[in-house]
Amino acid sequence: MLALRAKHRALSVGAYVAVAMTGDLVAYIRRTEGDSLLIALNLGGDPYALSLTSLQLTGRTILSTYLDRVDEARVGILSLRAHEGVIVQL
Repeated sequence: MLALRAKHRALSVGAYVAVAMTGDLVAYIRRTEGDSLLIALNLGGDPYALSLTSLQLTGRTILSTYLDRVDEARVGILSLRAHEGVIVQL
């Protein structure tokens, strides 16, 4: 995570834009000039699907708390497993 923060300034000094806060889902964007990251956190014990289409977002997963979803294209639906957090580079 420290290396990721060093590579993406948006994680430490970027503007905060709330995207979704419903039930067990918290999602927001951290943005600096030239770098935008979606952080999506499923705080619950059930899977959750976040519609990226309705938010007009696409990107690539750069980190999952399960450590198994790196460099996956994200278009349409972002499926989060129980207690999973992901960072998507937009």
